Amino acid sequence: MQIYNFHPGTGEYLGSGIARPDPLEDGRFLIPAHAAEVAPLEPGQGQAVVWTGEGWDLVEDHRGEVHYSTATGEPLIIEELGALPAGLTGTAPGDFQNWDAAAGAWADDVQALTALYATALRAERDRRVREVYDAAVMQLLRERRRAVAAGADLTAIDALIAEWDVFVDELCSLPEQSGFPWQGPNDLAVPWPEPPATRTA
Repeated sequence: MQIYNFHPGTGEYLGSGIARPDPLEDGRFLIPAHAAEVAPLEPGQGQAVVWTGEGWDLVEDHRGEVHYSTATGEPLIIEELGALPAGLTGTAPGDFQNWDAAAGAWADDVQALTALYATALRAERDRRVREVYDAAVMQLLRERRRAVAAGADLTAIDALIAEWDVFVDELCSLPEQSGFPWQGPNDLAVPWPEPPATRTA
């Protein structure tokens, strides 16, 4: 006699076997624990066959799938049979995204992205001040000292230093401009000021 074994904890169908005849009673078979005489149902995609105690049932089977918490975005590998717990989605979030329950989808965290762009743009601005403005003006001040020592005309060099001062003022005023922080320092819409020429000659 064919029997159908199931898991003692989950009731999941494990496979079939042959029941042994009862040596004490002809025509009777020994049915072991966690086995049924009824043939299981045929599962569909994403289903498992489970013994309920009264018969076989089909339940959702998401084991091994990766889903994501809509609260934290953290991945979770499903290990148990049954419907997915509430608060999970099969779609991974992108960077700086939160779950939009109304839309049923991840949406950009505008506040976090804005803060990220602002920090990156200020860092690039400060780099340009150090590596472009400071380097150029230090060179011009050295040239000016030499010109003073030589009794040369300072008009051109002073005018160029003034141009560099305008440049650095424009750099420092970027956070006050409309559109700040745009989409970070690489956004083509950022009105980066053009540096003036470095030397007077």
